[in-house]
Amino acid sequence: MAELLLSPDQAAIIGLKIRESRLQLGLQQKDLVEGEFSKSYISLIESGRVMPSAKALKVIANRLGLTVEQIINMATPGNPVVAGPEGESEVFSRWDLVLDEARVYLWQHDPEQAKFILLHRIKIRQLSSEQLKLYHFLLASINMEAGDYEAAITEFKSTGQMAHSLGDGDMEARVFYRLGLIYYQQKKYMPAVEALRRANELVSELHVREPKFKQQICTALGDCYRMLGDQNQANNFYREGLELGNGLRDYAAMAEAAWNTSQTYREINNFAQAKVYTGKALALYEAVESLGNLAKCQAMLGVILVERKDYITADKYLGEALSLALQLGEKKLAATASLNLAHLLNLTDRVEDSLVMAEKSLGYANETGDSAIIGEAMSKLAQGYAQKGDHSRACDYFVEAIDHLKDASAQEVLSQTYYDYGQALSQLGRVEEALRAMEMAYNLQTAGRAYR
Repeated sequence: MAELLLSPDQAAIIGLKIRESRLQLGLQQKDLVEGEFSKSYISLIESGRVMPSAKALKVIANRLGLTVEQIINMATPGNPVVAGPEGESEVFSRWDLVLDEARVYLWQHDPEQAKFILLHRIKIRQLSSEQLKLYHFLLASINMEAGDYEAAITEFKSTGQMAHSLGDGDMEARVFYRLGLIYYQQKKYMPAVEALRRANELVSELHVREPKFKQQICTALGDCYRMLGDQNQANNFYREGLELGNGLRDYAAMAEAAWNTSQTYREINNFAQAKVYTGKALALYEAVESLGNLAKCQAMLGVILVERKDYITADKYLGEALSLALQLGEKKLAATASLNLAHLLNLTDRVEDSLVMAEKSLGYANETGDSAIIGEAMSKLAQGYAQKGDHSRACDYFVEAIDHLKDASAQEVLSQTYYDYGQALSQLGRVEEALRAMEMAYNLQTAGRAYR
């Protein structure tokens, strides 16, 4: 058999395909080459570091139940492999549809269903290299949604290598963006900034005309710089995100309608129309996420402006964030935006308005079931009553707030709440209880500094 002429990129893709096919069949590396080649040799092939010889490829193909031609086809971007025993000419396009379905379930925050589709409804060895790249990206996203960050990082890095090999800068940018989000969740802010900046560079180099994605990157960079204490950089990225987000609208209902239409077509085996409407649903879900980022940018800018004592502009941004969060049904964002509005009203001596806003924040927080937000809202409400002079009622709310914040392990907010509770107890003449509360506040602050 003549020697194969494969590029390094083709060798890398073939290696990934061989690995996926082997795992799907439950085989080990030695099972592919036992009696012919060493286990280390197949390991090098699967990692893309060695070009497989024609003889090795024939042996591997036989043990995978494939032909050499099918394996070679895997290395050609955009081309389907030879159809299987069923002889269906639509195999390739159907995998496109199934992959899109998995993506929709991810947008709908149903990673289990998305994972089921990927693992049980797809024949990996029939995917083209482009489809395999998306397959790995979706698996990585599922792991990310499930909080399995190490597995997600591994999958994203594999996807990034494939995207780079295939010259897909857009996918490479999305991989760096997701990696940035994971590092942010892990509180690794410098690696997060590096990944997000690389995503930003790729988007700029490619002249990608997709404001939604660019806006997501800007928002994430703003979050990272804020955590690093660089408020100027954070402010710049938040403002850029706002400019990109202007003019976007609420598409949640339209996305749901498009998805339902897609499912209707799928039930009657009209795959062409099902794919059209699935594509529409995906685009609309992306628009919805963009609006969420817009609201987040507005809320973060509002917080920064409160810290800078620009209360008029802060009030504007926080009000817009609250309005948009309610429009999107994002109760967690609505709770935090109204919480910051209550704080702003307190700072400007509008005590009654602050109490009303804190009550609203507590209502939104209760709908989320998030103990940290509920506790913070109760604490803000207690502060309002204390400022109004109703220290007895303030203490009642402080006690409830502390219970919620303890459950949520919200140490910094809990410390401040204990301090404010001590102040309120002191006003009521309950000196010993006040001292105990102040001591708790001090201990929490000390523990927090030691931890940092």
